[in-house]
Amino acid sequence: MTQHTPPNHSAKLIKNSSNNFPLQNILPVFWLSIVVVLLVATAFIFNRGLQIETNLLSLLPSFKEEVLLQKSAERFSSQVSRRLFFLVGNKSEKDSRSAALKLAELFENSAHFSSVQVEVKSQQLKAWYDFYFPYRYQIMSAEMRNLLNQQDAAEQLLLGLQKQLYSPLPLYSAQLLIDDPLLFFPAFLASLPKPPGKLEVIDGMLTVRENGMNYILVNVSLSDDPFKISLQPQISGQITQALAAVESEISGTSILSSGVFRFVAAASAEAQREVSSIGLGSLIGIFILMLLTFRSPRQILVAVLPIVIGILAAFTVSSFVFPKLHLLTLVFGASLIGVSIDYAFHYLVKHRMSTADWNGWLGLKAVFSAVTMGLITSILGYAGFYLTPFPALQQIAVFSSVGLLAAYGTVVCWFPVLMKHPPEAVASKPLTMLPVSWFLSFFNKLPRQSFMTVGMLLVGMGCVFSLLSVQYNDDIRALENLSPELKSEEEKIRSLTGGLDISRFIVVRGGTVEELLQRQEKATLLLKNYAESNILPSGDSQIYFQSLAPFLVSRKTQAENLGLSKNVFIDGTQKITQGLAELGFEADSGKRLIAEVSQAQQSFTVKQWLESPVSEALRHLWLGQIDSEYVSLIMLSNGHDPEEISSMFQQLSGVEYINQLERFSALFKLYREETTRFVALAYGIVFMFLLWKYRFRKAVIILLPPALATLLTFSIMTISGQSLNIFNIVAALLILGIGVDYTIFFAESNNEAEATGLAIMLSAFTTLLSFGLLFLSQTPALASIGLTITLGISFSLLLSPLARTN
Repeated sequence: MTQHTPPNHSAKLIKNSSNNFPLQNILPVFWLSIVVVLLVATAFIFNRGLQIETNLLSLLPSFKEEVLLQKSAERFSSQVSRRLFFLVGNKSEKDSRSAALKLAELFENSAHFSSVQVEVKSQQLKAWYDFYFPYRYQIMSAEMRNLLNQQDAAEQLLLGLQKQLYSPLPLYSAQLLIDDPLLFFPAFLASLPKPPGKLEVIDGMLTVRENGMNYILVNVSLSDDPFKISLQPQISGQITQALAAVESEISGTSILSSGVFRFVAAASAEAQREVSSIGLGSLIGIFILMLLTFRSPRQILVAVLPIVIGILAAFTVSSFVFPKLHLLTLVFGASLIGVSIDYAFHYLVKHRMSTADWNGWLGLKAVFSAVTMGLITSILGYAGFYLTPFPALQQIAVFSSVGLLAAYGTVVCWFPVLMKHPPEAVASKPLTMLPVSWFLSFFNKLPRQSFMTVGMLLVGMGCVFSLLSVQYNDDIRALENLSPELKSEEEKIRSLTGGLDISRFIVVRGGTVEELLQRQEKATLLLKNYAESNILPSGDSQIYFQSLAPFLVSRKTQAENLGLSKNVFIDGTQKITQGLAELGFEADSGKRLIAEVSQAQQSFTVKQWLESPVSEALRHLWLGQIDSEYVSLIMLSNGHDPEEISSMFQQLSGVEYINQLERFSALFKLYREETTRFVALAYGIVFMFLLWKYRFRKAVIILLPPALATLLTFSIMTISGQSLNIFNIVAALLILGIGVDYTIFFAESNNEAEATGLAIMLSAFTTLLSFGLLFLSQTPALASIGLTITLGISFSLLLSPLARTN
């Protein structure tokens, strides 16, 4: 079919239409006032400080049930996320100690770190003595308690003392023998769980020896929230400088680091780079396309205006609607560039193809219906995001909808004023019109539209059939964007220090503090038996757990222990007194011991324990009161069987094994299924809107291309072996919102197929540039959206001419 230069309908439009656009004298001033308000609001936001969220867990929906468990996990996460661990290694033990002390000194001189621990100081050991020694008869070890329950308990106590006195490695000092002749306190200390891994205290420092290297552990806590993006560059910079300074000053030093902050800061920096690259890439692509199409720098500047105002409005409104904006929202918002310029393209193409008697308001009138319909359907598509339970997706819905509305407002209110003069190159066709003409020419040679509609339905049925074998990936770890280098260092530190798994733990709760502590003791006893049944050939337990029970004893247990001690001491007063005298103790040692037991303090409280330095290393396990219950945690090492652990506590009230990965993966599956229903609902809403505007047959033809584009996209991904996740399903809403614009524009083209096709091609290419760059993102969620949109919009573009009216 021979293609001719399309007739220009602008003059005809001017003759047959009213010379006025409704409110044309008010709209420019009205929109100017809106923009001024946005600028003032933006200045206020920057003045108060940007509130940017980088925590990936905030992407996840709230639990509909088990609110206490969710709050427990959140509180625990807020505690452990501030911790940083450094292993300072050197072949020379002296140099490794010097390097560790130097690193600790650099951190202590920074306001960003609240505590730095590198040495086990004598004051800390004294704190343990001062706190626990007065309660030595209430917090006895299990072995001591079993001994006191024997009929000859007094004789067994004296026998145990005799063995200690003649031991080559005694666990006592001369003063301790005077204060605690039967060595209850050393027995308690010896019964406490040993730290996991290969850590040992050597000359007051936690040390690991591995492959000829001596590593010293430096434990650091941040003063601020590690997810506070404004401080991340400063803290990261100080850490990097400190590590470099120590490694350069002390030759042969190698420092490993781990902690939530290290991963968060690296991911944030990567995301910020992606924001810049995606936005810059989109702008460069748009600039080249517009230069080829419009030639005039003025039109390029005008086209950028809706983008700037759209993103300004989106950022400002979203910042007021949400307490914090997630970084994922801003990264996704960078791709809004490729969508918000669609309305500008339709107006500017109309201007570019006009004659010398161009009228800006009548030009708007010619495209107003199409761009308005496109805006409504796009917002309906984005609104599907808001129906999902994911906070970040809800933010994206608001951000995108407001951005598109602002871009639309800029085109409608300002473009007729900014583009009131006719184009300079009236007689020439844009260079980019050539591929559009070829494409439409090819489409004109295809079979009749009714045949094509049937063909599309058959292809759609084939796609549905192929989707029967689709695989879904609902694993929460699909969200992770972990630095391989940092991950390797973390695994090395975990293997050396025996780090615990913070994603799987046991939640213990009770209506009162005492109920909680008693349940904690029962759970700990079950875990101890489980650990003893999983012994490795080396003799070490395969399972390690960290519980407060040995350190924070219930009042019931303290009272039972004290009562047991009193019974044994009172019943065996003579035997104990005589036995101590025979072992060389002073004559009054026995009587003094009996008096101390009789006058011993009854118990210590949780409040006293938390206020003491002895709780410092374990406070993260005490979550305190959450709603109406008190909560503590028991941490587990890797290597345990989740099913065995979970079944172990089924009959123990108030104790529950939590696998965060499984819980959130289950939520992902649930909400993926719900989002799929939201997609179907969105199609139904858009179809009802199209029925209100068009006839049934035309509404079907308009909606069919984006629907088929979505099915083709998922079919290709399925056939190529890729699994789908919730973000692919969410992207289907975008394909609907954007793809239906193209078909509506063709349906409203009024015999100007080539001009409409050019605007659609420019719109599609800018969208593909934006979302295509998302496909290159290191954030898996964004990469999933980018791939789906790239395929879906490509198919939508290719199928959109089917909606032409002639």
